[in-house]
Amino acid sequence: MAEEKQGRGAGLTREKVLAAALAVADAEGLEAVSFRRLAGNLGVTPMALYRYVDDKEALLDGIGDLVLSQLELPEPPTGDWREQLRAAARSYRVVLGAHPGSVPIFLSRPLMTPARMRAANAVLGIFRRAGFSPEQAVPLYQHFSRVMLAHVMLETEAGPGLEKRREQARLARITFETLSSEDFPYLVEAAAQLGAPHDPERAFATGLDLLIAGLEHQRSATQSTASK
Repeated sequence: MAEEKQGRGAGLTREKVLAAALAVADAEGLEAVSFRRLAGNLGVTPMALYRYVDDKEALLDGIGDLVLSQLELPEPPTGDWREQLRAAARSYRVVLGAHPGSVPIFLSRPLMTPARMRAANAVLGIFRRAGFSPEQAVPLYQHFSRVMLAHVMLETEAGPGLEKRREQARLARITFETLSSEDFPYLVEAAAQLGAPHDPERAFATGLDLLIAGLEHQRSATQSTASK
């Protein structure tokens, strides 16, 4: 009872507990999130937190839902499905990119929380309105989710500093340009591009264009087969 009073006296709510957990994940990674750590940050005993989350798994689900609640998804969706999908993809990238520490949650936790179900329903709806059957829409949604997570993981992973990456790109360009054009003709002609610093905006836009082009091709093939 004293622990519960301490939680109430500290002005705790489920939202505050989840926000504190997300802040730790953002700063130090998901491994740093624990009831003891949160209790210390919030000025309560660990047992006080159990009034708001049942266990560590519920805490992880709550962090995931808090992140996905920030998504801007087409509900109810209107307009062209391609633009809807682009908007959803951009929102995923912005939101997950702001909270890269939460990404492992979406790789390991089941699709059974309110915000995840809302996001899945919205994206599945885009594919269904594009003309895909339910059987086709499910793997497309799963692929879309994996692509978004992969982009965010690649963009936010720890790596060398900006100056070091620029130097690596410069050395790569010099190396490719000095290769034999007979043995490596395509590397030589692409030396400037391959040796350029990574551009995450361009990489994301290119990947999204390819994804939508592939969907349009599959959609056309499906409609052509159905009309026969």
